[in-house]
Amino acid sequence: MKKIMLTFLAVVVAFAMFLGFTPTTTTKAATDYHAYMGIQTNTNLWVFRNKFDDETYGLGTDAFKGLSSVDSKKVVTHYDGTFTDANITGDGTYTVTLDNPDFAGETNMSQLFVSTDIPLSDSLKVTNVIVKIDGKTIYTFDKAMLNPDSTTCALIMCQDIWHKEASNLFLSNLPFTKCEITFTVSGLAKGAAEQEALKDFTFKASKDHVAISGYTGSDTSVKLPSRAYGKDVTEISPNAFENSKIKEVTIPSTVTKIGKYAFASSKLTSITIPKGVTSIADGAFASCSGLQKITVAKGNTSYVVKEGVLFSKDMKTLVQYPVGKTGSAYTIPSSVTKIQACAFEGCTKLTKLTISNKVTTIGKDAFKGCSKLTIYAPSGSTAYDYAVKQGIKVKKG
Repeated sequence: MKKIMLTFLAVVVAFAMFLGFTPTTTTKAATDYHAYMGIQTNTNLWVFRNKFDDETYGLGTDAFKGLSSVDSKKVVTHYDGTFTDANITGDGTYTVTLDNPDFAGETNMSQLFVSTDIPLSDSLKVTNVIVKIDGKTIYTFDKAMLNPDSTTCALIMCQDIWHKEASNLFLSNLPFTKCEITFTVSGLAKGAAEQEALKDFTFKASKDHVAISGYTGSDTSVKLPSRAYGKDVTEISPNAFENSKIKEVTIPSTVTKIGKYAFASSKLTSITIPKGVTSIADGAFASCSGLQKITVAKGNTSYVVKEGVLFSKDMKTLVQYPVGKTGSAYTIPSSVTKIQACAFEGCTKLTKLTISNKVTTIGKDAFKGCSKLTIYAPSGSTAYDYAVKQGIKVKKG
């Protein structure tokens, strides 16, 4: 019995920790949404109906169609029960139900919720939630408690033992004959307009923030959104705009991280790093042949630009040399101890680079594609030895 319970708990924990998927924004009419009741027991079998954004047991699978259980080998067993779902046709009040369910001897409920495919937005409001069991109103609340783990779509929490705020809303003993949940939604039209504004971007959403993961539009001058799915956009994902045709981009002040190769090999001609950015990963602007100007917003405490080159604020790390920068020679400041990976990648105009013996770390591909480059560095220094090893022309200097 102990082994069976451990296996059961492992399966439950694995699914409980699943946070959804990497979404792409799609625009839907305000009359084209759906809602259904989801449930999960918590005794032995875990009889359930899962949420929309669960790739494994969500919409479109056999497990979605009714009550099911799954064992450690992912074998699904189906149980009786009639669900009545709701078609969301605009702002209004809707009801979802479960009639005559077979819970296979289960006696406790761990989750009860309403899952929807309504995108989270600043405009969406869900109110006046009423839960009834066998015709008796168990509780009501004015403002819906939305599951923070649902990263893209609204999920109304009615009971959830994994979230303290929803764990004691009510303690229902199973079985029951009928459960119904009524709720009111508003702001759908405005929310749809918000989605329309995001249609050219793809996102990766987390519980408390969103990362821009790609761009599918055709504009060469782009203003990145600061909000999506009702959360701040705080990151630009790795490779998000790599090889894109974008020449100008406005990064919102909400962004704090720019991922690896985020704009690599794009058509950028200039870039401004917002005040709040604290992390720029390797190769974020590598091989941007047209990039001539990098600017850091006033007040940024992590980065600075000197002579057009991007450094860490303390001037110890050279982050990015603009590939399109005019001039064929450059001397790295003596304060620098590290050259970040891909920092000079694609700098075909640069013919002479002077590096002091203070530099002790040179990242991978720091000078990749610098076909005309000669490095001048003290004999025996890190830079000199690096150049020899990488087959880069080097002279004592």
